[in-house]
Amino acid sequence: MDRNWHNDALCYDGARYVRPYLRPGDAYITRDELMSSARAWARARNSGR
Repeated sequence: MDRNWHNDALCYDGARYVRPYLRPGDAYITRDELMSSARAWARARNSGR
C-alpha cells in the first residue's frame, strides 16, 4: 500500500485483482465516494466497456 488514496480500492474481476486509479481530479473524497467510484468502475469493466 502506498500513500496515494486514489488507488485504495481493490477490485477483482474473477481472474485477477486490480487497483484502479479513481477520481484523479479530486484532492480529497470520503470513503463512500471512493467506493461508489470503485463500484462504477467495476460495473463498466464487467460490462465490456
